[in-house]
Amino acid sequence: MSSLKPLPIDIVSDVVCPWCYIGKRRIENALALVPDVPVEVQWRPFFLNPWVPREGISRDEYLTTKFGSVEAYKGMAGRVVAAAGEEGLSYRPDLVKRQPNTIDCHRLIHWAEAKGKSAEMKQRLMELYFRDGGDLTDIDVLVQAAADCGLDADDVRRRLATDEDVERISAQAQEAAEAAIKKIKGGAKFEDVAKAESTDSSKANGGDLGWFTLTRMAKPFGDAVKGLKKGEMTATPVQTQFGWHVIKLEDTRETAPPPFEQVKQQVSTGVMQKKLQAYVETLKKTAKIEKSL
Repeated sequence: MSSLKPLPIDIVSDVVCPWCYIGKRRIENALALVPDVPVEVQWRPFFLNPWVPREGISRDEYLTTKFGSVEAYKGMAGRVVAAAGEEGLSYRPDLVKRQPNTIDCHRLIHWAEAKGKSAEMKQRLMELYFRDGGDLTDIDVLVQAAADCGLDADDVRRRLATDEDVERISAQAQEAAEAAIKKIKGGAKFEDVAKAESTDSSKANGGDLGWFTLTRMAKPFGDAVKGLKKGEMTATPVQTQFGWHVIKLEDTRETAPPPFEQVKQQVSTGVMQKKLQAYVETLKKTAKIEKSL
């Protein structure tokens, strides 16, 4: 038995995040190279898509909302599918028909931890989603997954019907962003923390989103930026429909308004929509409903 104190490793990830799926296998392979080093891995919750409702949405609606279109995502998926294959994993995006909210998945992982099976539970849920196209919004699917990992099916079904541990899981997801702020305040560079902790496309650039107008960002994000001065960082995490954010304002610049011809169609469409909405409201107020027997 090793006399070394176990090395604590906290892994913040989501069961529907493809790079988390791949990353889990990579870290497990890395740890297998040093079997004499004891570790304690804690699987912390992260919500890749917190804006998805509890009942989930269709995959097509999700891809269109997040990537612009189903076809746009197909152009990106190949690289992820290939990376998964290199790790001996199967990712079949064509089989996924429903995009879940993952709060219940994270509850299962939390409950499995009591039996020392959190990693097994996480892997089972990931395989169901990425390999089999399983519907993780279906209670029967979740209960069966739990049973496959040795949890009591009836007990899990009963607990899923309640709000048990919902607040705990949500709070843990926020803690990851708070931990990032603490690291930066402790002297770590913003870009280094972003490269290590970020889960979006800005990760490779150290969190750099480039130049953008506030109207292009989610309102809570834009509102937070407006309250910052150059070089300042948000004191607390900012939540939008895309997750929790730590924001640092590097610089600002003036932008000239676009030529009228460039936005003419957009303005015209907006005016017509307002007129149509006003007309509909007038009809609602003046309409007479007659009932004949």
